[in-house]
Amino acid sequence: SSSSADRRFVWGIRSVDDLILRDDTSQRLYALSDAMGSVTAVVNTGGTVQERYGYDGFGTPRYMTAAFAYRDSSSYDWETLFDGYRYDLPSGLYQVRYRFLHPSLGRWLNRDPIANKGFKLWGLYLGEAFSELRGTRSTWTRVHSNLYDYATNDPLLLYDRLGLDIGVGRGILSCISDCSQACEVAKKRGLDAGDAGGLVCCNGQLYACVWDTSGATGASHSKAREIIGRCIQAHEEDHLPFSFCSSLQTGLNRPRAPLFGRRQAECSAYLTEALCLMNGLADCGGDVQCLAEVRTELAHVRGQIEEYCGRR
Repeated sequence: SSSSADRRFVWGIRSVDDLILRDDTSQRLYALSDAMGSVTAVVNTGGTVQERYGYDGFGTPRYMTAAFAYRDSSSYDWETLFDGYRYDLPSGLYQVRYRFLHPSLGRWLNRDPIANKGFKLWGLYLGEAFSELRGTRSTWTRVHSNLYDYATNDPLLLYDRLGLDIGVGRGILSCISDCSQACEVAKKRGLDAGDAGGLVCCNGQLYACVWDTSGATGASHSKAREIIGRCIQAHEEDHLPFSFCSSLQTGLNRPRAPLFGRRQAECSAYLTEALCLMNGLADCGGDVQCLAEVRTELAHVRGQIEEYCGRR
C-alpha cells in the first residue's frame, strides 16, 4: 500500500512516444530508438547495453541480450517497445490511446472511431501526402476502406500515435535537426517528387520551397529562371494558409493536402503566380529569350488557372 512511485519516465520532444529514460526502484535505464521510434535497446547510466529488442513487421517483440542472444522475455520488464507504444505482456497487445493493436494479426481490435463517426474522407487528404512521399498516385480510398488495418499496412513508413491519425516516421524521410536547410534536404531525399515547388514540414513548421527554377516549361535563360523561381515561391507561399503539419510529426516530411477546398487553394495560388509572372516581364529588360521563356511559363500557368478556376 506504499504511495511511492514504482516507475518514473522521462519523455523527449521528437514525438508523443519519445521515451528517454525509465527509473525504477533499483536502477535507471535509457532507451535507444530507431527511426520509427521503436525502442531497440536499453543502456545503463554508464552507456552499457543491458538488453536489445527486435520486432516483426507489426511489432511482435523479440527480446535479446546485449550480444543479440535470444531471451524468452525481458529481464527488465520493459514495456515501451514498437513505435514507442506501451506493450501489455499478459494480453500481447499494444495500448495506443484510442485503440489496441494486435501485433500478431497486424490489425486494430476495434474499428477506426473517426471513420465510424462519418469522417471516412479522413484518409483522402493524407492519401495525397502519402502519395507524394512515395512518388506514386495510389488509390487511397481502396487502402483506407479497411477500418481495422494498422497504418494502411505500411508500418515501415507510417505510424498511428493515437489510433486515429496516421503519421510519417522520422526515419530516412525525416531526421533533421536544422530546418534552415529544409528545402535542400527535402530535394536530396526525393520529397520534391519531381515538383518545381512545394511545401515541407520540418519539425512541425511549414516551409515554402522552390526546387526547379526552370518551371514547368524548362526555362534556360538565367533571368527568366530567376523570375520563374520567384513566382513559384509566391505560388507556394499562397498555399501556406491552407496547409498544416501534424503536431505529432517530427523531422522532415510533406504536409497533408487540404481535406476540402483543394481546387480553390490551387486556383488562388496559380492566380498569384500568374500576376507575379506578368509583373516579372518588365524585369527581362527587353531580352527576347527571357521574355519568350517567361511568357511560355505564363501560358502554362494560365492553362492551370482554366483547370482549377474555370477561367483564364
